[in-house]
Amino acid sequence: MLSKLITYLKYEEQLLKDLFNLAERQQNALIKMKLEDIGDITSLQEEISGNLRKAEDNRLTIIANWLKITKQKATQVKLSELAKLCNKNEETEINNLKESMNLLMSELHLINTSNRVLTNRARHSVKEMIEILTNGTNNVCNVRV
Repeated sequence: MLSKLITYLKYEEQLLKDLFNLAERQQNALIKMKLEDIGDITSLQEEISGNLRKAEDNRLTIIANWLKITKQKATQVKLSELAKLCNKNEETEINNLKESMNLLMSELHLINTSNRVLTNRARHSVKEMIEILTNGTNNVCNVRV
């Protein structure tokens, strides 16, 4: 049961790494205004997020079955508490995975915040360009748009 849990934790860690890499690609696409790449990246992010939700659900099921508790209570169990129930090698592995995932989550949060700022700036710039072209009258070159 425990090896299955560690396998799912490693899978979740890999999915987080994939999300982080996609967020970096998204940031580069936003900076370079490669709009065609953003749609592809977004669909990949949605797919990985769905896989991450499924992996989390499976992990919670494993924890619930292992500790003989409900799935809802399993959501409240911390990895550090689980690590204490294991032998030394497994405890070290779970703690390392926990630290790695915490670091990935904070890095992902930072890059997503940056991407949100870049997206808002791009939207504002496009809005300003349209206002300049139309002069606020919805007319471009004396033709009503």
